[in-house]
Order: sequence, then C-alpha cells, then structure tokens
Amino acid sequence: MDPLTTPLFSSYAAATLLLSLNLYFLWNYSGLVRMRHKVTTNPEDAALLADGTEVRQSLPVEVERVLRAHQNAHFNIIPFLFLSLLYVNMHPGIGLAKSLLGLFVVGRYLHSITYLKGLQPWRTIGYLLSLICTVVMMADMVRMLVGM
Repeated sequence: MDPLTTPLFSSYAAATLLLSLNLYFLWNYSGLVRMRHKVTTNPEDAALLADGTEVRQSLPVEVERVLRAHQNAHFNIIPFLFLSLLYVNMHPGIGLAKSLLGLFVVGRYLHSITYLKGLQPWRTIGYLLSLICTVVMMADMVRMLVGM
C-alpha cells in the first residue's frame, strides 16, 4: 500500500493543511491590522498603502499582539509538522496518532483565537493542549525506537 494514501497520512495531510491555514491567516491578518492603523515599519510599504500611512519602528499594541500570536504559532507548529511526519511514518497506533493530530490542531486554533482576543485562561489551555500532544507524540516515538 502506498504510504501517501493511508488513512493516517490523510490525517497528517489534513492537519498540515489546517495548521498552514492558521499560520497564513495570522500573517495576513497582521497586515490588515497594520492597514487599519495606517502604520508600517518599511518606507516602501507606506507608499503602497493608504494615504497617511506612517512609518514607525514601534507598532501599535494591536499589531504587536497579532505578530506575537503568529510567532507563537510558528514556533509550535513547524516542529510539530516535522515530528508528526516522522511519527506517522513510524506506523504508530492509528487511534492515538489521529487523536494527537486532531487535538493539536484544536489546541493551536484555540490558542490563536484566544490570543487575538486576549482571553485567559483559554489561551494557556490551547497552548497546553498542543504541548501535551507534542510531548505524548515524542514519548511514543521514543517507545517505538527503543522497542526496535
């Protein structure tokens, strides 16, 4: 059977798509928030944007919040995608693997949404959910490697 057509790889592909959408949404949303506040850090961008766009090194709090949410998502999603690609190719239990992939996606979306809205403790809960999924996945990978 072709590994790219297995149900587990399909789950990985779906998770990758959803997590990539999360990253691209946050990145593009930061641009929308910058435009709304008519601020940029690059002079060449100011010429492209609406009249009155200001070039500043310090950005409004709303823009900084979106950029921090994007940075946090980036730092958590990219390693997970590499680890989970290895993981699904190690032939783990399908139920556990699908659960970890799905719960990680839920955790990251919860984190991103609540970060943008400034909602605690939900932001931390989203982060912890995705962190726990990553740690469990790594522990299962170690278990499978040791058992080889």
